[in-house]
This record gives sequence, structure tokens and C-alpha cells, in this order.
Amino acid sequence: MKNVLVRSDGMEFKLMERDWEEYHGLTAALITMNEEEHIQEYIKHVRPFVKRIVMIDGGSTDKTVALAEPYVDTLKIVPFTGHFAEQKNHAMKLVYTDWTLFLDPDERLSDESIKQIPSMINQDEFDCYKFPRKELIDGVENKDPYPDYQARIFRTYCRFVRPIHEEVVGCKKTKELEKNGQFDIIHIKKSGRHRERNGAYPFFGMHYIHEWGKPGEQMKDTLVRPVNLLTE
Repeated sequence: MKNVLVRSDGMEFKLMERDWEEYHGLTAALITMNEEEHIQEYIKHVRPFVKRIVMIDGGSTDKTVALAEPYVDTLKIVPFTGHFAEQKNHAMKLVYTDWTLFLDPDERLSDESIKQIPSMINQDEFDCYKFPRKELIDGVENKDPYPDYQARIFRTYCRFVRPIHEEVVGCKKTKELEKNGQFDIIHIKKSGRHRERNGAYPFFGMHYIHEWGKPGEQMKDTLVRPVNLLTE
């Protein structure tokens, strides 16, 4: 790695030039908000197979930051505004390896997935991998969403869009991994927190309603609201 001073349009830019060994590899990126229950196990889980860990915290009021700070490579506090894609893109800006693992604090990769990571990032056909995700609520599998494919390993030029149910965009060719159990991500939830968080999503979605919809669902008479707003 070497520093480079570039002059352009009357301005000076202090840049870094990295060789292959420095930038090739996998960085674990994540966003957090009151994740003290999961953060240490998450770090223990990913540390053996990533080069770096970068973390954006949305303003946790518990011990998340204190527990994580000694063990992550970069940590930044960015107050959460209800836009999950923006929050994740803040983390993406801190990644300087060519591949990113974006795993939630309450998600875990299978042993087979970890074993296959070197072959995933040492090829030039695919630039995004989607994993089947198995949801456990209070230790019991919720089979309805499965396989619930999630983009979790992708080239770092990709970014996120949409405030909730965010999507990875900018990928050229995506591979969905087999849903035979070997590549399942385990998503660990508790029912109380699951209900509380899901209850907030409709309001985040309505606040950013101008970013919602998809072709065929963007006109006044066809727009589908993010989630039905419930009133007590």
C-alpha cells in the first residue's frame, strides 16, 4: 500500500494504491442497533475467515459498541433514520477488499459455506452469491419463508437500495446456492423482538414511500404499500 497525491481540476487528492494481496479478500460488514446479545458471537463466528470487520452502529443504547469496539477493525456511529439500505451503504464505504460479506448479527453461516468461501471469491464468473436462509424463532423453525434467498457475499462495487426489505444492486451475475441444507444461513430470533421490529417496518416504509414499489406497482392506483399499517 502506498500513498499517492493526485492533482486534478485545481484540487489535490490524497489516495492509496493497493496491490492484489492487499485488496483481494473478504471483509465482514454489518450494521447494529442494540445487538449486545449477538455481537460477540458474531465476531467470533466471522473473524477466522475474513480480513477485516467493519461495523456501523445506529446509536445503540445497550453495550453493543463497548463489546464490539476492541475486536472490529473499523467502527463508526451513524444515527439510524429508518433506512436500512442507506445504513448498509455507510458500511460499504469502509470496505476496501474486493469482496464483502454482509451478514446480520443474528445470522450464522454453515460450515460448508465457510469452507467454500475461498472458491467463491477466487473466480470471475459470479459477483454475487445468494444463500437460502432458515428462520428460527425461539428455537423453533418458521418454515413459511424458506428458502428466503439473501445476497450475503458479493463484490464490493455493489450497493443497497430500498429503505426496508433492502436489495443488493449492481451485480452482473448472481448464483443461488443449493437449498439442500449445506448452505443454509441460520437466522436466530426471539419472538418479542421479532414482533417489535416488524411493527416498525411499515412506518419506515411509509416515510420513504417515494422509494417504494417496482415496475407495475408505482402508480397511484397500483402502488402496494410496504406493509399494511395496523392500528390498535
